Amino acid sequence: MGKCESAATQTAGAAEKGASGLFRLRGPVLVPFVVAMSLLLGLFVFGIHRVLESSTREFSQRRFESFRSLWETALEREAGLMEEALMKLAAKPALVEAFTLRSVDSLLQAAAPDFVRLRQNYHVTHFYIMDPSLRVFLRVHHPKLSGDVITRWTARQAQTTLKTARGVELGPMGTLTLRVVIPWIHAGRLMGFLELGKEVGTILKSIHQATGLHLAAFVEKEHLDRDLWSEGQKVLNRPDTWTAFRTVVLSDTTLSPVPEPLVPYIDEENHQAGQTDIRFGWAGRTYRSRFFHLKDASGKSIGDIAVLTDITDRVAHARRMLIGFGTAAFLLCSSLVLFMAGYLGRVESMVRRTHQQIMDLERGRSCFILQEMPALVALLTPSGTFETWSTWAQKTFGFDPEEAVGILRPDDLLEDRNLAEELRREAACSAYASTECWGRTRDGRRLWLRVTLVTIPVTGETLYILEDETAQREAEDRLQAQYAFLQTLLDTIPNPIYYTDARGPPRGLQRGVLEVFRHTRGGGARRRVHPSGKGRRLPFVAGPGPQAPGKRPHGGGRAGDPGR
Repeated sequence: MGKCESAATQTAGAAEKGASGLFRLRGPVLVPFVVAMSLLLGLFVFGIHRVLESSTREFSQRRFESFRSLWETALEREAGLMEEALMKLAAKPALVEAFTLRSVDSLLQAAAPDFVRLRQNYHVTHFYIMDPSLRVFLRVHHPKLSGDVITRWTARQAQTTLKTARGVELGPMGTLTLRVVIPWIHAGRLMGFLELGKEVGTILKSIHQATGLHLAAFVEKEHLDRDLWSEGQKVLNRPDTWTAFRTVVLSDTTLSPVPEPLVPYIDEENHQAGQTDIRFGWAGRTYRSRFFHLKDASGKSIGDIAVLTDITDRVAHARRMLIGFGTAAFLLCSSLVLFMAGYLGRVESMVRRTHQQIMDLERGRSCFILQEMPALVALLTPSGTFETWSTWAQKTFGFDPEEAVGILRPDDLLEDRNLAEELRREAACSAYASTECWGRTRDGRRLWLRVTLVTIPVTGETLYILEDETAQREAEDRLQAQYAFLQTLLDTIPNPIYYTDARGPPRGLQRGVLEVFRHTRGGGARRRVHPSGKGRRLPFVAGPGPQAPGKRPHGGGRAGDPGR
């Protein structure tokens, strides 16, 4: 009848709210799943980054290691070419004849064409013709300078061993030159020594052109004379950069100027040759750099060569791969998360529908039971009115559901309005309160009601239960009246009479007993029979032991028999 939202329905709804978290699958499952996928994605991207970084580092390492072999190979190859050229020059008759005649002009005229050819084809920069004492007879590359004695290691080595000597040597003006010196022997006689030289800068440029590596040769200042070095820079038309670095000077480079991020590492105490790996960005490019010892022909370290490899393309490629892999992994993870969210949403919806069907079924059962049971079981709205109104309540109190739901209060059904407030306070303290009181119907008829208040643990709401006990009250009153009539009837009998229960103890007596044994009934002692003798031993009852002769153990005898 009407909207069946009984107390049981409301309790089930509250229970559903309390248990609704059990059906929220997406939050409890998706949050850890998303966190796990984010961690996996981060580890994946970090791993890809480390792999690509390691690949770039290995690429640079291979490039640096290749420089070692290329440098040594280039020196050997260039030295071999110059030695071959010197052997041809030594066998040239015009040179032999001019040197035998000690004619500088004839010797220069004979050697100049060959030097020009060597400079154009092989970038040879120095050509010396020396006598057996290593005194310069002719500098073909600088004819005006002659007469000085060469004391370089390669020249002395060739003089000592009478074999070809070769190696990189530092000139007085700070230039690094690959020199090859051969003994000039003709007809079994040592005529002198021939030397060709090639500046290291040209070798560095050839390596740069072949490999793309940028190279810079630095010479330690302790091996140089500043005045001679400054003079040499003027001759070579280079700026004087003696003070650019603290312990070294720049000899040759394929990358000008020297990148600023590399400057703090150039001094030898700031790097470890072959070990210190430097990565930096400069002029929109990315480089890795490493230093290698620069040794002269005698094996002495005279400086360092900085090797720079341009890894811009590798870094860009690695970045593209990282972005590609990261994007693919992110899309995959996002797809998995969306799939899981959709799947869990469907499962959650299915569970909710199933639960709702079960709750609707239970609600229907509870509604039917509560509608048909002979009592009103209902919750109150926030305003204190009944939320539901059962069929029994409609028949008992005379109010239709439209007149009761949301309108009537429990106080409106009770004669004593204060009683309802007391019950509410008691239920708030002990979660349960019950009493009997008078109530009224719509037409003013009185009802004897049992009012019970129960606090629901799940929601803290108070459940009202109203039961009609009028018929029970009337039956009790009728029984009480009948009992009073019987007691009055017994009191009119002059003989003493008492009666017991099935176990023997006296349960009541009439006036005759009191008169016979002279029991007074003054003041508050006048009582009805039903509870007055409960638990008391009558004065003429001796107890469970033997009784006096001629006495029965208890009354209940015929009226008029005073001994019973």
